[in-house]
Amino acid sequence: MFPPGLGGASRITSMQGPNSAWLCGCGGKVSGASVNTVALSFPRSPGCFKSQWAPVPLRLSAWQGTFLWDREEQNILEAASNGAATSVGLVANIAANLIAFLAVLEFINAALRWFGEMVDIEGLTFQVICSYVLMPLAFLMGADWADSPLVAELLGVKIFLNEFVAYQQLATYKKNRLMGLEEWDGSRKQWISERAESITTFALCGFANFSSIGIMLGGLSSLVPQRKSDFASVVLRALFTGMCVSMLNACLAGLLYVPTEVGDCAMFFSTTNFNSTSYTMYTCCKQLFARWV
Repeated sequence: MFPPGLGGASRITSMQGPNSAWLCGCGGKVSGASVNTVALSFPRSPGCFKSQWAPVPLRLSAWQGTFLWDREEQNILEAASNGAATSVGLVANIAANLIAFLAVLEFINAALRWFGEMVDIEGLTFQVICSYVLMPLAFLMGADWADSPLVAELLGVKIFLNEFVAYQQLATYKKNRLMGLEEWDGSRKQWISERAESITTFALCGFANFSSIGIMLGGLSSLVPQRKSDFASVVLRALFTGMCVSMLNACLAGLLYVPTEVGDCAMFFSTTNFNSTSYTMYTCCKQLFARWV
């Protein structure tokens, strides 16, 4: 599977690249643009990873016996049974890492809330800290400055915790927008713009987070135990480069974003039902009042 002569860039490409396509299934619940991250990530990932290492000549002898070797299984049923048994440890490793990192985040937030109450800082959490630290990065990716704190918060959750939690929060913001809720609830934004949603969807689509380090090491080491030291030596650079790939995708998404046309508000008001709210109603009302204020 991984020949001895395989270079560092090729090793981390094998660690990071395929996961982007897998995670697009998660982002698809938020935006159809997630499917495009596959086309963007695959050509960009090898290029970014190659920038971390000089090309290493690969001898053909390194591939001998890599794909064809003797197996103990005598038929496909025995192979399927052994494969299922082997996957138990891999699945348990992934589940244990997810539970552990979610527990760590809750512990950090509890400690920060306790500390915030002592110094009169209400609602101090890890996500709030990330929203300030990563705000310039979110702005450079193309998000509006008003949306940058929420985008930065989602980036912090994705990088230091897990992309699933970040996508769940992004889905909440999108739901609030489509329901036509007020953009601001006091000093807290309840949703972000469509452009910021598109940028965030691309930025979150990836396996580059600290919780994935244990998952990748445990998963790949169970498949190729003799290469565990090689994977451990490149995992941090794979993490950093994977984050760069996702953010470059987000930058390109911001450049190519085409805003959705609201349509004729007069026609909308003549046919709509005012018993419920929607984003179109919110936008048309905002445009109407802006003309008279």
